Amino acid sequence: MTGFHGTDPGATPFMNRMRLVTGPILVVALVLLVLLDASLCTLPGTQVQGPVIFLLLLVVCPLGAIELSWLLHDSGIPGRPWIAACGSILGVLAMTIASVCMTDPVDSTAVLGTCLALIFCLAISSALPARSVEGTMSSITSSLCTTVYIGILPAFWMLLRQEHSAWFILGLVLVIKSSDIGAFTVGMLAGRRKLIYWLSPGKTWEGFLGGVGSSALVGMIMGFWLVQDSDSPAFGPLAGLLVGAVMAIVGQAGDLIESMFKRAAGRKDSGTLLPGMGGVLDVVDSLIWTAPVAWWILRLI
Repeated sequence: MTGFHGTDPGATPFMNRMRLVTGPILVVALVLLVLLDASLCTLPGTQVQGPVIFLLLLVVCPLGAIELSWLLHDSGIPGRPWIAACGSILGVLAMTIASVCMTDPVDSTAVLGTCLALIFCLAISSALPARSVEGTMSSITSSLCTTVYIGILPAFWMLLRQEHSAWFILGLVLVIKSSDIGAFTVGMLAGRRKLIYWLSPGKTWEGFLGGVGSSALVGMIMGFWLVQDSDSPAFGPLAGLLVGAVMAIVGQAGDLIESMFKRAAGRKDSGTLLPGMGGVLDVVDSLIWTAPVAWWILRLI
């Protein structure tokens, strides 16, 4: 996303118009998917929470993994996009099976270890048809990196869904994404001091603080809403404010991490799948790292 920019020098009027079209479509689609997910979980005999979120991860993660694979390729770390896609799917499956289907911690650990071992073997075997070891180590590195970054980490949303309602998940996404909106608005209006110029020249300290404040405010409002929720009795206004602030910091760190990948690859966007917004990673970058952090915070409060 645009993150905590002062302005977006690469944006054209056409791109801005497309962003105004793509953004609302994504929001409406997300709300409809959450509604469907919540409805399916009320059906008799439903054992697993979050079937729609699970399927969404199986679609979004491989697309993001392919984008990441090309970013790594352009930065001098050649890999194979199809292995990256398989790795992300295996990462999501392993995390879901380990958390939903396994009750023994040893079995859960074995599932995750097996997932990484399979990707390791797949990356090695992919070099055999070429009868050359050139690029094998890069392929292994790229594949394992992609499996963790866009497979295992996003799968924490499925873990969150097992313990919280679909509407809680939607609220958490809103808290995280409000940081993007607040950061862009404040950065555009008052951004002066560069945050990390060599990494992302458009990002400012004012935008960063605006993003933290926006998420904290939305988190506090969410806390008022959830204070009566039996699923989240400890999530009150104060907890919401603190969680919102932490989510903003982690989400913007995720934005910077993706900026690092793109700058190393000489790219402005991770892809072109979403008109006006770039690629899949450009949209979900702040949701990748916040998922595991949110899970741990909510487990501890």
